[in-house]
Amino acid sequence: DTARAQAEAATAERDELAGKVNDQAVQLRQLSQSVAEQQAALTALAEERDAARAEADRARRQVDQFTHSTLSSNIPPGGRMPGGGTPMPPTG
Repeated sequence: DTARAQAEAATAERDELAGKVNDQAVQLRQLSQSVAEQQAALTALAEERDAARAEADRARRQVDQFTHSTLSSNIPPGGRMPGGGTPMPPTG
């Protein structure tokens, strides 16, 4: 009887522990999936950031080129405008 009671108690404890292990395995799978989703989202955000930086750099170069070519084409040699005026300094 004592051996049987101990065996039943051990079996019950084993079943309880197996249930806990299964629960933890489910939680681990969910956490792993969440981590994978967050990594994918982070990768997408980094790609968007890099693309935005590249576009901003391209736009900045384009503005610089436009500004340089506009300023150099509008100011005649000697810095005088037709009619004797001087060019307005850039605003902003």
